[in-house]
Parts: sequence; structure tokens; C-alpha cells
Amino acid sequence: MSKYEYVEIRPEVYIKIRDFMKKLGADDFIKCFNCGTCTVVCPIAEVLGIVPFSRKIIRYIMLGLEEDLVNSKEILLCLHCGECSEYCPKGANPAETMHALKTYIIQNYLLKR
Repeated sequence: MSKYEYVEIRPEVYIKIRDFMKKLGADDFIKCFNCGTCTVVCPIAEVLGIVPFSRKIIRYIMLGLEEDLVNSKEILLCLHCGECSEYCPKGANPAETMHALKTYIIQNYLLKR
């Protein structure tokens, strides 16, 4: 048994989410190279012990893992303090990404119930 989980990459989902984010002006997430700086400076990640925070969410977007995004608690826990965006060496603006994803989830899932 492998310790790795195989996932189906869904480019059509990535494109749908990317286009939504672009309309909100929150498409800097494509600059992310998964360095982990956002995780290190995130006060919620530190307090709750959640190791991969913003970078995990950005990885979900890149892979088109919409179900994982929708079920992720991290998006709703984000305080939008901006620490991650301030320290991001690539200007990927993780705080803006988290805010836009919250809007995406509300519009596409919560309001449609």
C-alpha cells in the first residue's frame, strides 16, 4: 500500500475557478510556487496546528479539486489579516485568494441550497 493518494486532476474545474477569481481581480494565486511562507506567518495555522494552510488551498485550485475546496474549513477560518500576502515572496496574495474563494463557495454552493 502506497502512502501517496492519487487524485484525478480536473483542468476544466481549475479553469472555471480561475475565471471566477479573475473576475474578482484575485488571480495572483497562479504565482504561487508552494514555498510555505504563508503557512509560517499565518496566526490561525499556528494556533490550530494546521500545517498547510493557504498553500494547500491554492494546490486544490491548481489541481481542480473543487470538492476538497468546498469542504475545506481553512477557507472559512481565514481572518484576512493579510500576513500571508505581506510576506509572500512571489506576490501570490493568498489572503485575496482566500477571500475570493469564500465568495465562490457562497455563490456556488451555499446560496444554491
